[in-house]
Amino acid sequence: MLLHIIPRELLGLVEELLTAAAQAAPGWSLWSFRIENAWVRAFFRQASGETFEVQLHHPRTDIAATGPRARTEKLAILAISPVRTPAHRALLAAVLAAARTHESRWEWATISAERRDDPRDDLRCNAEVEAVRAGIKPALRVTLRSAELADTARRMRALGLALGYVRTGEKAQEGQAFVLAVSRDPAAVSRVLALERRLTIARRGAGGLESQAALAVEYGRALGYPDCCAAAHSERIRRDNPGPRREPYLAASAAWVPRPRPRLNNLVEGLRHSLISFQPCSYACAAAAALADAISDAVERRHPGSAAAFDRRLARAVVITADNTRAFVELARGEETSIRAATPLPSVHDQATSLELEALVSVLVGQIPGARGEVAGPDGLPAALLDFEAGA
Repeated sequence: MLLHIIPRELLGLVEELLTAAAQAAPGWSLWSFRIENAWVRAFFRQASGETFEVQLHHPRTDIAATGPRARTEKLAILAISPVRTPAHRALLAAVLAAARTHESRWEWATISAERRDDPRDDLRCNAEVEAVRAGIKPALRVTLRSAELADTARRMRALGLALGYVRTGEKAQEGQAFVLAVSRDPAAVSRVLALERRLTIARRGAGGLESQAALAVEYGRALGYPDCCAAAHSERIRRDNPGPRREPYLAASAAWVPRPRPRLNNLVEGLRHSLISFQPCSYACAAAAALADAISDAVERRHPGSAAAFDRRLARAVVITADNTRAFVELARGEETSIRAATPLPSVHDQATSLELEALVSVLVGQIPGARGEVAGPDGLPAALLDFEAGA
């Protein structure tokens, strides 16, 4: 099965196309965009603060979304945000016109479903899918928007995996969110979806935090997470009720160690580089490390050379703030370690705006981390430095 992807060489063309569209649509500016292998997610913004999401796909992609769409010879343009005003329609028309103007230089790349997950080609190997295929993890859970669901489901079926999905009742950016469960065993898929439904009910108030905390342990086991890590997550819910945006920072701070194991680096999931997706109870957790090692071995067996590629990518220092903005940092090591440079890092769970990421990068350079990696984010926001490079 062949898949269409966007080569890295088109990054400049994508930015040029989207910038031209924003300039042609009165009142709009290009806020941020991301290339997600097979499509582009672009966010435009008005002076009032209103944002609007548009996606660019291959014209033959089966997109499971209901928003307005248009096609050119090489691109499908899809409105993810609701189209309610003349300004929205003008923006879509500008994107369509820019696509027609720029698509003569646009060439899609094609790869097989198997090859797509080869990290040696910078195609963002999904290690957890390989863990499920190898039987190391009983199931995989991923949150998707409607525009992403059909393509992901098709790829999972092409790999011979059972799957199912359920609406979460929450919003992912401007679109409806779904939870997709994937496993070799259809019964495991049913178990994950049943837990997701129970968790949705608990979040709406039935049973309160105690019910959510108990479900976190049960859910962790269904996904193959170490009991100690699932228990730590459960206790955070019971004690802090942090919510999805603050949870990653609280978990990372609690798991801090001076020399964290690189294979437990779960803070780079926005680049699809993680071996694990759960929050380890400690970045020195033996059970989590054993699972990460087994996943690395499974990926290596299918894609020789990938283990070293993952290790290189994960052995980097990362800063995460209390509002879930993240950055890679380079450290000047000496008597006192300081931050020499910083690069924004996207998150798949909570799309940080380009302005938020730029603000984080601007305040990090020159800071000296505290005894447990404490640094300050924008406006004094708490942040933590995890030095996975030191643990390599």
